Amino acid sequence: MFDGGLLCVSEAFIIVHWGNLKRLVRRGPHVILGTGPPKVLIRACPLAITGHVIQRVHVVKYLGIYIDENLTWLDHISYLMKKISSLTGILYRVKSYLPIDCKKQIYYALANSSLIYCIEIYANVNQSVLNPLIIKCNRLLRLLQSKPRRTPINELYAAFGTLPVDKLFQYYTLKLIHKCVYNSSSLPVTIAKCFVKANSIHSHGTRRSGFLYIHANSNPNSVVFYGPNMWNKLPLNFQNDPFLLSFLKACKDYLLCPP
Repeated sequence: MFDGGLLCVSEAFIIVHWGNLKRLVRRGPHVILGTGPPKVLIRACPLAITGHVIQRVHVVKYLGIYIDENLTWLDHISYLMKKISSLTGILYRVKSYLPIDCKKQIYYALANSSLIYCIEIYANVNQSVLNPLIIKCNRLLRLLQSKPRRTPINELYAAFGTLPVDKLFQYYTLKLIHKCVYNSSSLPVTIAKCFVKANSIHSHGTRRSGFLYIHANSNPNSVVFYGPNMWNKLPLNFQNDPFLLSFLKACKDYLLCPP
């Protein structure tokens, strides 16, 4: 698993950047992804292209997200925490001069847009890792809405029509699955095949034939494992709703105030 993953990452890295090799050599460090003993064996082996040694780093920013070599996403979450803290400090000085609609627009433009970017990837971590980020978001919302400390968290998010980070992770994962189930033609074939219903795999009339199929050899940390689990826990009327907008509205209410 590690060798195959490393080979794919290395080949993709070279293919993508081969046409711009000079810039790659000068500015593009590489990171070895994965964990476990095999990494020790290749630690001393430098990566070189046409004689130019490519610097190895432990964290790299690629397409706006910080990727660390162990895929813990701690660096990206730390980056988001710093951004939310900085925004909180700036808005504290001007909060009394801005109307609530303006504050909401600022939150969505500067905070929410960063939180939801690649959230299906970086938020797939233990709750304890996300809690510090959630607390900072709670503080920012409380500041923008001029609410006291004892205000229920659900009220803060409901007022701005959003969700805590851990709930946003579920929300956007379910959104992706809904597109795969009801509008797969709008997605790449590789992604569309990740989520299929059990009745498309076999014809047995079981109670779960309409549920999403979970591959037996799936990694529990993979979206193809926890995604179907998340989907199958939804009420059946949610799963059977083919319209994306009504599905998302129902999901947001369900996640914010679960029964």
